[in-house]
Amino acid sequence: GSGNGRRGSRQGDRNEPRKIIPHSAPEKVELKKAEQPWQRLPTVQLESTTDEQKETLEVFRKFQSILNKLTPQKFTKLADATLQLKINTEERLKGVIDKIFTKALEETNFSEVYANLCRVLAPLAVSVETVNPEGKPQAITFRRLLLTKCQQEFEKDKQEDEEREAMQKGVDTAETEEIRKQRQTALEKAEVVSRHRSLGNIRFIGELYKLKILSESIMHECMIRLLKSASDEESLECFAKLMATTGKDLDKEEAKLRIDTYFNRVNDIIKKGKISSRIKFALQDVVDLRDNKWVSRLRQDTKVKTIDQIHREAEDEEQITKQLASQYTGGGGGGGGGMSSYGRRDSRP
Repeated sequence: GSGNGRRGSRQGDRNEPRKIIPHSAPEKVELKKAEQPWQRLPTVQLESTTDEQKETLEVFRKFQSILNKLTPQKFTKLADATLQLKINTEERLKGVIDKIFTKALEETNFSEVYANLCRVLAPLAVSVETVNPEGKPQAITFRRLLLTKCQQEFEKDKQEDEEREAMQKGVDTAETEEIRKQRQTALEKAEVVSRHRSLGNIRFIGELYKLKILSESIMHECMIRLLKSASDEESLECFAKLMATTGKDLDKEEAKLRIDTYFNRVNDIIKKGKISSRIKFALQDVVDLRDNKWVSRLRQDTKVKTIDQIHREAEDEEQITKQLASQYTGGGGGGGGGMSSYGRRDSRP
């Protein structure tokens, strides 16, 4: 009944004469031309690409497709497919490593999978144009280029530290409160992005070390960096996780003084550091683990995570990222408050 009534009213509306609303003709608007407008590459320029360059682009395209599909369940099949690609030049080897790093830093929950792919590719070597002192052609290995990439990522960390120091000075010297708030927000965003990338890098390096792809020296660089701040909870939590999984291998007689230094620092942070109880527990756990000769008192499952576990962790991380993003999009001058714990869930049993 009510539906018919609504239909009838619409029918009645249609019987009424239509109203014509007069409007003035729009003014002629001239569009601004860009200084460097986009132009399609001329056919001649496209044709000038060499066959080798085209093949390199095709190798990168296929490898990116493999990375996008890579999961523990599909690992063997996709690793074999990677080995079938013609990764036979230095440019292609570097490009493959760059793509692996990009994915590993974006998807930290899959860092173990990407590290295993590096293990498969580690034996790869390609010849380079330079020759050795004996006049023989030289070869460059995947492992060497991978180490170089790790070092470059550490250099990025140092560079970003300097950039953030400059941004902090900008906050401190702001002319007005409004400018100060804007600069503070920009600084906090930069810190979130930088920390996510830095910790993703360290986590990936840890996985590479566990597979004996990287040496101990770079792991010590990671540990020193993670203990730099006594109040950076995310870095301290990363230290606890990394030391729990690599400490047994690192804690050798020749490195005892170094490891002692780390744990003296950790004990000092536990006693004096202004950190949450959860992080103190995580650090204390790794102290107890070392005291117990790196044998866990808890029977933890050390098997490779299932795809469901990885997806659950990825969803948790995505939720955390959304919470962080809402601090900036949802308004509210929160300043720097609450930025230390980053909403991490308690993973203690």
